[in-house]
Amino acid sequence: IAVDSISIGGLIPAFASFDVSDPIQSYFNPTFSFINTSVGATDYIWNLGECNPQLPVYELFATPSFYYNPTDVDIYDYTYGCPPGVYYVQLIATNIGYCPDTAVQTIKIEPDLLLYVPNTFTPDEDEHNQLFFPYFSEPIVDSKNYLFTIFDRWGEVVFETKDLPDIPTIYTNTNGAWDGVSKISNKVCQDGTYTWVINYKVLNEDERKKVIGHVNLIR
Repeated sequence: IAVDSISIGGLIPAFASFDVSDPIQSYFNPTFSFINTSVGATDYIWNLGECNPQLPVYELFATPSFYYNPTDVDIYDYTYGCPPGVYYVQLIATNIGYCPDTAVQTIKIEPDLLLYVPNTFTPDEDEHNQLFFPYFSEPIVDSKNYLFTIFDRWGEVVFETKDLPDIPTIYTNTNGAWDGVSKISNKVCQDGTYTWVINYKVLNEDERKKVIGHVNLIR
């Protein structure tokens, strides 16, 4: 009787993994790259977890990507056409179609908060530019964690409020806005440059933010 041996090699299981260029991006430019770091894999299927349908283009700040190839090894510069939120990205890796493994990561599109503060105002009792106040592009500032302070050139406080400005803020609606009068001495402030400081926190975030600038008061 002749006896011989043969070796049957088993398939190496695939191990799925990937990196994200930056898992948190702004709504102004929600563009992500997904770099495949799988081991022992030959084939891939991506699911980027994008919203369906995408938002209308006129509601977006960046042109969205309308297509990606789910079987590509890597996916670069994919721009989501989705609202702010958390999305789940999935990669399934296989070895010649067998031994599948799945990796999932979350990405986040953050709402953008633009802060606009004018550099000059003219409280001279005409109908234009009577009040000085910051403008936030989105109503997502925590009203319980907001402080707007104005200092004169000697570092003395001339105005301070914890009230977010009402929009539109007009002469008959001064909530959260400075009219050029010192709230400490109740005297009209003179022409000059004043320093403002805004301390605030965005809703559902822990980070406190502080912004400092200057405004020219001209009568």
